[in-house]
Amino acid sequence: MKKRMCAAALGLFLAVQAPAQAYKTAIGVRGEKNYGVSFQQKIAKNTSLEFIGRYNFRDKGSVSILAKQYKKLIFKNFTYFYGAGVSKGWLADAVDPTTEAPVKDPFAVAATAGVEMTFNRFNVSFDYQPSVNIAGGENFLEHGTAVTVRYVLFKEEKKGLFSGKNKKGKKSTGKKPIFGKKS
Repeated sequence: MKKRMCAAALGLFLAVQAPAQAYKTAIGVRGEKNYGVSFQQKIAKNTSLEFIGRYNFRDKGSVSILAKQYKKLIFKNFTYFYGAGVSKGWLADAVDPTTEAPVKDPFAVAATAGVEMTFNRFNVSFDYQPSVNIAGGENFLEHGTAVTVRYVLFKEEKKGLFSGKNKKGKKSTGKKPIFGKKS
């Protein structure tokens, strides 16, 4: 009985379809095995593109482009996301330990899933990113987790009953005519 109640609560928890992303553009740093930078741009309602650059300051680097879909969680500005994209890596002097042949630079299909919270102008996310190398690379399957801290460059414009703007995005004067059009 407890398992069913937990499953039902989780289903209701994840079923919320309200607008999720609280910003349009954010840039920041990413901490994982390799250090990196992240640039994220909203491209549609609840959808963004993330550009990630990674480098470990020794012998590896990569760039990734991921499309991500956002869903609201418990409260405003707390979201979960999932998505997919591609990744291109560079290896310096990598050698296959079994054949001792040089390893080609990887090209991979990547996925991502995680949670994100926005506090005023700061955004913090935690994600898991598996990738499948379709060409090159040291391993066929690679994966990792990361924490990203971003600064919100452009916030999402608020619209609605209490935002001070009407449905068309124009500033509301608060005065509405009782009969007919305003002259």
